[in-house]
This record gives sequence, structure tokens and C-alpha cells, in this order.
Amino acid sequence: MIRTMITILMVIAGITCTPAKKIRTHEYGEMLRQGVQNAKDLLHNVKDPQEVEHSFNNKYDLAEWYSNVGLGAIANTLRTIGIQNTQLLEAKNLHDSGHKVTLEYEHNLGVQFDKKVERETVHGQKQWDYFWTLTADIEMKITTPADAPNSIPILKYTSKMQVITRMDAEPVRGAVVRQSIPLSWFLEQMASRENGINFQFRIDRSDKHCHTPLTNRDVGNFLSDLERFNSQVNTIRGDISNLMRVEAKFSDRYNFDFQSVVSYCDDAVPVVPLVKVVDQSKNESFSCLEQNDVATLYNAERSCLSSSIDKIIEHSTPVKFCAGDCVKVGVVFEHLKAISQATRAAHVYIEEGIRRQLRSAIAEDITPQQFQEYMAYHQEDLFKKEYQMHPFNSIIRRPFHYPEGTLSLPTHVSTKSMPNSTSLLSFRGVDLELQGSLNLHSWVTYSFDQVAPPVTLSARSRQFSGFILLVGTLATGNTFVPESAMIIQNKDELEVTLRASQLPSPGEFKDFISSLSPEMQRFAKSFRTKQLAGTLTAFAIVQIKPHLERVLNLPTGSLTKEIKLTQDVLKLLVEYQIPSDLLSFDSAIEPATSEKGTLTMIQQVKHHVDSLMSMIDKKLDKKVADKKREREYYGEAGTPQAVPTAVFEMKHFGAVETDAASEYRSGSSHPAAEQRADADEHHSQKQKKEPSTVADSQKASKPSTVSTPAVDDFTAVPFRLESNMIRLDPSQSMKPSKIQLSNWKKHSRDLFGSDSTTLLQKSDLKKETDGAFDLLDSLTKTADLPLEDTEVHVFLTVTHAFDEIVLENVIKNNENIIESAEASLLVLASTVHGLEPSHLIKKEAIPRLQNYTSYLFPSP
Repeated sequence: MIRTMITILMVIAGITCTPAKKIRTHEYGEMLRQGVQNAKDLLHNVKDPQEVEHSFNNKYDLAEWYSNVGLGAIANTLRTIGIQNTQLLEAKNLHDSGHKVTLEYEHNLGVQFDKKVERETVHGQKQWDYFWTLTADIEMKITTPADAPNSIPILKYTSKMQVITRMDAEPVRGAVVRQSIPLSWFLEQMASRENGINFQFRIDRSDKHCHTPLTNRDVGNFLSDLERFNSQVNTIRGDISNLMRVEAKFSDRYNFDFQSVVSYCDDAVPVVPLVKVVDQSKNESFSCLEQNDVATLYNAERSCLSSSIDKIIEHSTPVKFCAGDCVKVGVVFEHLKAISQATRAAHVYIEEGIRRQLRSAIAEDITPQQFQEYMAYHQEDLFKKEYQMHPFNSIIRRPFHYPEGTLSLPTHVSTKSMPNSTSLLSFRGVDLELQGSLNLHSWVTYSFDQVAPPVTLSARSRQFSGFILLVGTLATGNTFVPESAMIIQNKDELEVTLRASQLPSPGEFKDFISSLSPEMQRFAKSFRTKQLAGTLTAFAIVQIKPHLERVLNLPTGSLTKEIKLTQDVLKLLVEYQIPSDLLSFDSAIEPATSEKGTLTMIQQVKHHVDSLMSMIDKKLDKKVADKKREREYYGEAGTPQAVPTAVFEMKHFGAVETDAASEYRSGSSHPAAEQRADADEHHSQKQKKEPSTVADSQKASKPSTVSTPAVDDFTAVPFRLESNMIRLDPSQSMKPSKIQLSNWKKHSRDLFGSDSTTLLQKSDLKKETDGAFDLLDSLTKTADLPLEDTEVHVFLTVTHAFDEIVLENVIKNNENIIESAEASLLVLASTVHGLEPSHLIKKEAIPRLQNYTSYLFPSP
């Protein structure tokens, strides 16, 4: 039962000896129940370790004890095939002399043809019988390499069996099986004592790589050697099983289940999770089992092996092809497999106990999302108020106006802002001036088991409101380089998935290139410079209404309540790409200084818009009519009909200009058209002396140089972060990360509540970008006007990479991951704000950090 159970456990656990390998197990105490119960029947005052109060250091004692008992069980089992303490001590001397000692197994299965005999069947037919002799030769010895003269014989076994077939073909295929089992790892832990031998496996608990009773170099190497031993043992076990199947194939009376008998001894494996209970003033404590207890378990193990061997021999066939030492080898190697698996399972049982204790203490299994939420909560106790991180949520609005929308990200960010700055927008081959706030936001994302959860950026607009969202990168000198753009308006909501794509940490990068040629190193360093610069992802927000008012020469705020006019203007600028000069207010036509003031200006713009919309509608109606005439002319079957003269003239001599277009060109429909000739001359003279429009007036009032230069170049921050990682992150867990954008989803809602969702493909995104760029081109008159009151949000992220899932990092590495995660927060915040970590944290947190993360406080 235990052998089958352990096999399942090992498959589930995926155990190897490397500390980083995943281990997922069930409740070992219940699964080892039968073996534990057998041991309890033999011993007194023993309990499961989890039932007795103990310290964490006691768990290391258990790991050492399990290893030594497992090694002793191997030696105890090998006695059954003749490897006594004398032979083991002799092999130990060879090992200590520097020889590589192995246990050699060789099996030669021979097939020899003897004769053929003709006989008559019961039906009077002639039949040939072919006689064969099968020979099994098995030899085992402890030996050293060929240049060493010494070898220690263990056993030799030879048996023969005659087989009769009716075909002139070998009944089985002859084979030679050789297997060498290294014993050096086993002998290295062995020592002699007065009455025999013992084993002295120890864990170096002072080693910096020693984290838990399972995750350390000593246990790791031991389990690795045990795994190889188990693999080689399994080969010999399988060979003996094949030999028994050969005997069964040619023996009619053979009906014996060898596997069930050898499995009977699995419950006698002495490696069981039990400890000796010591009663100290009614407070139970434990110690590992004493030598006499272990000796009792070893005696029970040998007795069980002996019973199994006798039972197999008793039920063997009359020919006894597999008998004696052959049966012993089969039983012994089957049991050695059970010992190696039980020893590995016992080590996992210790760590599973730690896992249960920790989960019971916190009453849940922490997910990566829960850990991220905890760090957002914990940073409030860590940072001073002015440096605390806050959820990113930018409200898009003009002063004293209702918000146009929001830009938000569901994560806490550390922010550095420059409210009144001027930067550049590299836009369609020209540099456009951006005036407004420039903000740097940084955050740490946590990767567990190579998986970092994505976050979703959300841009949302209000009804009858809108803005342009630009997405791109930040180049040298805080120059914004847009890659995508979108008009968000009228309750639109854009969702974009942000994923952190990790770059190697500075230490990893140094290790990767250390053995490369100087030319390769220079290439890698140059390319990494570009990669670090690409870790800045920027979003720019341009409000539409203020810039529409400016380009239309209207006063500030005049379009706030002009909903239809605003929508029509946007349609003309984006969909039909009408030049803004055809829509803007012109004081030469009707001066704004009249009694009507702003109303007159808006009415003039409305008239321009209405005229153009009317012309476009007529063009569309004409296009529809032309299509209808074509269908009437060609008919349903495509046969030409009589051609109307008007249609012929239209198709061959060009379209006739519409009345609306004629009126627009002549200006006869405009109230001030009759005064246009005189006004043009007056306007041209006035334009030389003073600004003629609201926008020109605003432009003339500003100096030609940049009013508020940027005080910090954000593009230098990734390189300062790289330097701080080298200086303040000895674990090299922090990795620079580039933000990858994907899954662009646009939710559109109309005024009546119906909505639709579109997953934007590459072509859709290009179409949206082109429309937004066209509108931006119109609002700035192709970079002639600056963009004012803009918001530029630059995001910088680093990934703290953990090897395992949340609790597994704590358990397997014996690490408080909160302390390492808060160190990453401090390194990033120190880089963004340009201050040492000690200046960012609260006074009461300094002693704790100096004690557990002293590397954050380098000596002057």
C-alpha cells in the first residue's frame, strides 16, 4: 500500500532535489497511515511530529534522522543478498582511498538449441518438437574502476530450464543486462562503530543557501543521489521481473503473483514520520527515535523480507528457474525502491507540515492579487505621507468646469509631477509644443512563478464631452512620440490591457555577457540602452473643446452649451477633413465688437457649419439619385435602357454645381456678403497692425521662448533606476520592465442606454489613430498652434520576480517576501524622487528596516 501511495505522491509532488522544483503534496500523515500504525505496534511513546510541540530547528533534526534511517534501511536490506557490514567497511576503505566504488550487476540470459524430435499427434499427424535450453547467469560484486585490482564478490546464481516449442524459432531472445550502481554517495555518509556501522548525514544550517529542511544543498544533493540510485535499482528490479515472466510463460502450473508478495514488505520500511515523546512536567516534547527503536524497526524489516522470499520460493514452479538468490535479488531490489521513495516522501512530509502550519496561521492561501493588495495597504505604514503611493485616477477637466472624463489604472503608483511644463510632441514629422502638466508614475508589479498579473487602463468620457488620448513613448528631452491615438467622446470607454515584459536584472545582464567577446559586449550594452529607454510608456490627454474654441476664434467656454455645433464641427474636421479656416469666425465679415458680441461669433460659425453640412447633404442626395438612375437605365438584368438626356449630360460633361454650393461660393446667403469687398480691404490693413482673431491675440501675448522649461528629464530615470538596482538590490529580484499594450476594447453607449463593445483589431486601431491625428492636425493648424492645458502621464514599472507562488516562496525559501517586496518599493521611490530610502520612510519603520534589510542603508 505504502509503495503505491508513495509513487502517487512523488508524481504529484514532482520531487527532485533541486530547491527550486515545485512540490505539491497531499496529507502525508494519512497516506502513510498503515506504515505508521505498524511502527506504533512495535514501539512505545511515539507520535506524529505534528502532534507534539517543537521548534523549527527540530525539523532539521527530523530531516537528518530520516536521511540516516533511510541509509541504514538500505544497508539493512543489502544484507539479505550477502552484503554484510564487513563488505561495506571494505568498500568504505576503497572509497576513502579515492576510488569510485560501484555495485555491479550482470545477468546473461542464454538460449541454446538442443534437438528436434518428430512425434505423432492424437489425430495421426506428424509434428516436430524443438527442444531448447534457457540459461540464466546472475553475478553481483562490489568493484572499482578497471585499474584497481580489488573487487568484492557478492553472489553468483546459475539456473537452467528446458523449453519445448513447435516452431523452429528461439522461444525468447537472449540478452545481457549490465547495471552499475554508484555507492560513493552512500559510503561517504557511512562510519564504523564498535558494533558495526552507522550513518552521519548532516545539514549545514549556516550555509546561506540553507532555507528549510528540504530546501538546502545537503538535502538537495542527497535526494538527487537517492533518485539516481532508485532509477538504477528499478532497472535491476525490472530485469528480475522479466526473468520470472519467462518462467511463467513456459510453465503451465505457474500462477503466482510475485508483485503482491514483494509489496507486502512496503509497510515494513522503517522510514516513518514518528518521534519519541518525552514528558517534561506534563509538557510533551520530542526527540528522534533512539537506536534501540531503530534496531527494532530494522529487525522487523529483515523478518518481513525473509518471509516474502520464503513465500515466493514455496510457490515457485517445479523447474525452479527463478529460485534462491534470484528471488532474493528480486525482493531486495523491489524493497530498495520502496525505501528510496519513502525517504524522499519523509522529507516532503516535513515541508508539508510547515505548509499546513502557515496556512492554518493565516487561515487562507494567499493569491498574487491579495499580495498586491496587501502591499498597497502596507506602504501607508512605510512611507511618509508626502511620498505615499495612491491609486492612479486622473480627472480630465477645465478649471471650474464639469469633468470631461477620467483616465484610471487599478494600481497604486508613486508620482512626481511638474504642473507647468513645456515639452514636445513629435507629430507627423513636426515638433508640436505641449503646455501643461508632466507626470511620472511608477509602480512595482509582482511576478510569481514567472506570471505577473496584467492591469487594465481605462479611459472614459462623459456624455457630450470628449478628449484625445495619445499613447506612445518618451524620447530624449521629454519628447512625446505617439504610436496610437483615439478620440474618446460621448460616454465612450476604452480599456487597454497592460502587461509587464521583463528584461534581465542588471546582475543577470552582467553575468550573461561576462564571457562574451568585447565586440559582443558592446553590442549588448548598446541594445540594452535602447531597451531601458523603452521602459517609459506615455499617455497624453488633449481636451477637445478648448482647442476647438481657439481654432474657431471663439471665446473660452463659448462651446460649453453648443452641443450640436460641437458635434457637427468635429464631424466636418474628422470625417470630411474640412479646413478649420472655412468654419472659424472671421471679424472681417462681421466684427465681434458689435452689440451681440459672442452670440454673433457663434452664429457666424454656425452659419459656416450649416452651409457646409447642407452642401454635403445635397452632394449625398445627388449621389443617391445618380445610383438610382443607373439602376433604372441598366435595369435588373444589366440591359441598357433609353438614356435620359439629363443623365447623359451629367455622366459625360460633369456634375452641375448645386444651388447651395453656388450660394456658398458667392456668399449671397450670408447677411454680410454685400459688404465683403469693402471688409476685405479693411481687414487686410488691420491685420498688419493688430491680431485679428482671439487665437492670434492669445498667441501674440506670449513670449516666443519656452515659458516654463522642464526641470527634470524623465528619460534619465530608467538609467538611474538601473544604477540603484545594482547598489540597493543585492538579490537582483528587481527587473526593468517594458509595458506591452494589448486587447484594446472600446465600449460605446448612446444617449438612450444601448451600448456596444468592439475589440479593436490592428486595422481598427489604425483607423482610430488616423482620425485622432487628423483632428489634432486641425486643432493645431498643423503644428502652428501649441497644445495647451495638456496632461502627459509617463509610466515606469519594474517587476519583482519571485520563483514560486506566494506561500511557496515563504515556505521553500524561508523568506519574508513582504520585506523583500517593500525593499523594491523603496528602491523605485528613491529613484523617482531622487532621495535616499531613509528620507522617504517613517521614523518608526527605520529600526525594523535597518535590522532586516540593512542593504537599503549603505554606509557613507
